[in-house]
Amino acid sequence: GGLSSVRDDSWQDPAFPVKAQGATKPGELSFLTFKIKAPAKRGVYTASFELQADNQPVAGGLIDIPITVTADGYIPPNLSSIPTTPSAPPLNLIPLNGDLSSLPAEPIIRVGLYKTTDNQSVFRAKYAPVTVYQSNGASVCHLNVGDSATVLFDRAYKVYKLSGANCTGQSTDVYEFRADDGTSAIEIADFSRPVSWLPGANDNTFRGQLELRYTPSTDSVWVINELPIEFYLKGIGETSNSSPYEFQKTLLTAARTYAMYHVQRGTKHADESYTVDATYDQVYRGYGAELRDPNVVAAVDATRGQIVTYNGQLAITPYYSRSDGRTRSWTEVWGGGPYPWLVSVPVPWDQGRTLWGHGVGLSATGALGMANDGHRYDEILKYFYTGIELRLAYK
Repeated sequence: GGLSSVRDDSWQDPAFPVKAQGATKPGELSFLTFKIKAPAKRGVYTASFELQADNQPVAGGLIDIPITVTADGYIPPNLSSIPTTPSAPPLNLIPLNGDLSSLPAEPIIRVGLYKTTDNQSVFRAKYAPVTVYQSNGASVCHLNVGDSATVLFDRAYKVYKLSGANCTGQSTDVYEFRADDGTSAIEIADFSRPVSWLPGANDNTFRGQLELRYTPSTDSVWVINELPIEFYLKGIGETSNSSPYEFQKTLLTAARTYAMYHVQRGTKHADESYTVDATYDQVYRGYGAELRDPNVVAAVDATRGQIVTYNGQLAITPYYSRSDGRTRSWTEVWGGGPYPWLVSVPVPWDQGRTLWGHGVGLSATGALGMANDGHRYDEILKYFYTGIELRLAYK
């Protein structure tokens, strides 16, 4: 019924592990086999599945699998659905010391935060007044600090219903919530994403625009966050505040390149009206991560607009948790190619360890070892991505 934290890359869909084609006659047995992964965060979980036949629930077909995770791990980005031809429209890129005036403005990215289970969401003006718009640009109503409004998608009539302080309405158009100052975060009051190591913390505030949107192609209702890409990077949870500064700059530049790849292509989640998923593409936690991780924010600012390029074009930058002493080429893992910047290189910092992830591109523990040894972020990126150059993609 939603994006699962136990999803394996072999699943047909984030919430849909396996499907058997063909008929099973009365009295016969059929076996469905699928893999699950342990959640990356320490805790006690229940993975719940429902058996269906002909798209209808089967009586007695609810399956609960108890899971205990004894230690925190790393959540790698989901790169399994990258096409074998990593192409994107060409960008106007310049060297790091080039003239910024020729560059475009910072791009906007749309993040699929989560798929709702009740077709609604409650948005609250927490830090600054918020104006509610419709997707055609018309202003609908205004929320003072502390006010909230609920948006419900009525599946029966295919309309959005708005209710709350000074805000009522009904429309086939999406309602968009934006802080009046353009930057302050908005709270999703009915969403809970606690921080396991920080009691009382809840990552439910996000900069930019928030909206509830129905996507007919998947019959889902999503909460989507639209914001400038640099604020998105400041809210991702791919590294900690205490990690070395050069490692932070390394990982954030790789993450920016990965995000820009999908902004440019615009196809991975196009049928659901967003660019990247907040869980399975790169882990994105929003404004709360900004407040907790000022060093990560500084690393984003220090590398603003920088992306990894090969022969003057954006180069897709897979990364993962840990190698077993060497990286893998794109062709070795995903077939196709070859792609000259994604070839196997030795990772002595990982020697004797086990592979944790797909193995293509940058090993996070290897990059951490290089940073601890005094290497700069550009040196680390050029080691793991062979023959690349860092260039600026926007002002």
